[in-house]
Amino acid sequence: MREEPKVIESLGVVAASRASRMKAAGLIAALTLATLVIAPMGQQRVVIMRGFLPALLALGLLGDWLTGYLLWGQAQAGRDRGLAVLAATYFATGILVAVNAWVFPAAFLSGSGRPGNLAGWVWIFWHVAFTGGLLIYARTPGGRARDEAEFLWSARLVFLGALVVVAVALALAFSHALPRLIGINRRYYMPVRFVVLLIAFLLAALGVFVAQRRWRTVLDTWLSVALATVALNAVLIGSAHGRYRMGWYAGPLVSVVGGLSVVVACVFEVNQLYRRLIENSASMADAHAGLLAANSELTVMAEHDSLTQLLNRRALDAHLAEGFAAYRQTAVPFSLLMVDLDYFKAINDHLGHLGGDAILTQVARRLTQAVRGSDVIGRYGGEEFAVYLPGTGLPGARAVGLKLLSAVRAEPFVYGGRVVPVTMSIGVATVSDSDTALEDLVQRADRALYRAKRRGRDRQVVSGDAPGL
Repeated sequence: MREEPKVIESLGVVAASRASRMKAAGLIAALTLATLVIAPMGQQRVVIMRGFLPALLALGLLGDWLTGYLLWGQAQAGRDRGLAVLAATYFATGILVAVNAWVFPAAFLSGSGRPGNLAGWVWIFWHVAFTGGLLIYARTPGGRARDEAEFLWSARLVFLGALVVVAVALALAFSHALPRLIGINRRYYMPVRFVVLLIAFLLAALGVFVAQRRWRTVLDTWLSVALATVALNAVLIGSAHGRYRMGWYAGPLVSVVGGLSVVVACVFEVNQLYRRLIENSASMADAHAGLLAANSELTVMAEHDSLTQLLNRRALDAHLAEGFAAYRQTAVPFSLLMVDLDYFKAINDHLGHLGGDAILTQVARRLTQAVRGSDVIGRYGGEEFAVYLPGTGLPGARAVGLKLLSAVRAEPFVYGGRVVPVTMSIGVATVSDSDTALEDLVQRADRALYRAKRRGRDRQVVSGDAPGL
């Protein structure tokens, strides 16, 4: 039995493989171990690299927006409202990352930037907004929207809400009403309280997220990595107590690794989905071809006699009906030959039904070889055959009938090593204006066939001939 093609789903519902979960867990373990090693040395000063932060921010911004773009495409393809929430979260995070890069003191080589308190609060809002967006995603009911209109309506609300959150966060950060985070000596204020609260929030969010999703899907697995790296980033930044220290460099680096891992995983999995879609398309094409072949085979079986492989009576009647309808419109004549084997019951009694079937098959083969390419021959029932001669008048029909008789008489029939005498009788009729229906033509051909039987068989009689002929 042919296997039905599987439906290709979005990343939000494709189950994660064991290998994927092991890779994600391994990455979290490695980054956690690195954090535990670096955090005690976070306050140590290292070489000042002013281009380091711009490069990481550029990578983070690229990763966020690329991930958002991939997720939005998946959300549209699957009408998945949860993925729309996630895409909006990544786009909003990208905006906050860009603002953070703009306002951070000496973030660019030109040395431009805004006071560090502003950059610090934008950094906080960036991480809180990202985690909050993932929490909302974790609580968003799964399943496809009923239609495209419903999905787009909900997606617009989600993106509008994300923009409102970004606008409020930036308004607060630029208002100078928030407490200072960085002093004149570039040391962090409230480092312990801020970092501990942030870590507690992020870890609680991570626990809720994992408990809700349980790493069931590809996307959830790698989002867990991103959440873990956000928490590790906070630990490392908090351990630095100032800029240009080991923790200050390591924190953003861990975040970028986590963010890029999500991008790479999404790109890889989207490619896998695309490959599965291509395989499904090929499978569907094969299934379609198989269905066409099966339909063609069924059509042949429905139209042909299983023993002789000639057309059956229903198919032959359809050809005759088409010819009669065409005659009504164009007056182009056609003829019908009714052919019946003589004394076939005696053949069956003598050879058995298998022998009779063999003789019928041999007769069908000779008749098929004798008719013209445009002629249509079929088994009309039992030992009776019919030949439809399109575009053929009475003289042509006579000639075809004689040719059929000659084909049967040409060589003896043999079955089981014995010669079997076989003859046949033919009734010929050509359509005329007096025929009000196709049945009239068939009856005239039948009557001609019966006259051939009465006259001694092994001959043909044409409808309309004088009785003595």
